[in-house]
Amino acid sequence: MVGVSTKHGFVQIQEFGPRPFPEGADVWWRAEDQRYANYDPWAEFEQPSGSHLQLKLIPYVVERYTPKGVRLRGTLGDRHFILGKAVRQHAVPTKALAISDLIARKKVHVAAAAARLARAEEHLHAAEQWLRLEGED
Repeated sequence: MVGVSTKHGFVQIQEFGPRPFPEGADVWWRAEDQRYANYDPWAEFEQPSGSHLQLKLIPYVVERYTPKGVRLRGTLGDRHFILGKAVRQHAVPTKALAISDLIARKKVHVAAAAARLARAEEHLHAAEQWLRLEGED
């Protein structure tokens, strides 16, 4: 298993899907992240706490190209149609583009989480001011 080290520990990187692909098939990719709880079913007592991150590259075999886009088949038989001119696509033609797409999705995720945090801090500050005003009475 391949992995990278981060400030929070070791991150597993894995490719999913059947190998080898059908002869001459085009393959598109989607990168995803998943966090799993640390659990050892064979350990009776001393269980490690926390969780670990796993990054995945999921292959999609091209069923056919159409004038408007591409029809893909996933590893579990799920099918997706990728519109050729779409800004957001479920899968992309190369692994590097798939990883870049994951990075872009995570940047949006971080920005949304930061906005929620700022809003929650504002609400907390307002509630603390309200408590101070009530305490003066």
